[in-house]
Amino acid sequence: MRGSNSYFEVNKDFGFSDYSTFTGKVDWHFGHKHHFLLIVTPSYNSKTATLNRTIEFDGQTYDVGAQVTASVNDLNVAPGYQ
Repeated sequence: MRGSNSYFEVNKDFGFSDYSTFTGKVDWHFGHKHHFLLIVTPSYNSKTATLNRTIEFDGQTYDVGAQVTASVNDLNVAPGYQ
């Protein structure tokens, strides 16, 4: 299979540029001037798009529209000491 555009770009094809999320913080005081910090930021997002591509297979040219789903599943955990 050959094609001049057989790839996809996550930002261009799916538009994962802006979405809502939140950050949670826990500050545990376990002694005089001692703090254990835990910061958590979950990020879960999914998008579906129809990608139109032209491919060449066995000497024939085909216009293909494929429905593709991309997911971003991320959990950022940052422990700290102060």
